[in-house]
Amino acid sequence: MLYKLLLISLFLSGCFTGQDFSHERYMKSLIGTEFKEYAEKYFTYYTRRTVTRKDKPWLMNETFRWTETLNQKQPNGTHIYKYANPFSNCKITLLVNQEGIVINDYSQGDDCDA
Repeated sequence: MLYKLLLISLFLSGCFTGQDFSHERYMKSLIGTEFKEYAEKYFTYYTRRTVTRKDKPWLMNETFRWTETLNQKQPNGTHIYKYANPFSNCKITLLVNQEGIVINDYSQGDDCDA
């Protein structure tokens, strides 16, 4: 019995940490792409599975847009963009060079890896 419990806990922890790593890997894989392409892939529409109220199916997809909170041009020609997830504690900051290429991204908030 203890062996089965250990296997189940290892499996579940592997699933959860694998999801966190894949999200981080996905974010970093978009560095070097054009900002418009990055925004289209990541910020235009985001779908997540949610547990809903009793009057709806218990598991459904929820679609929403990220909210742009900052679009600022720096003196050296780079842009800083900030986006916020309207339904969770997650904000993402992008640094875009003069050619429109994403050179770095930062996530902030407890729900960014979920």
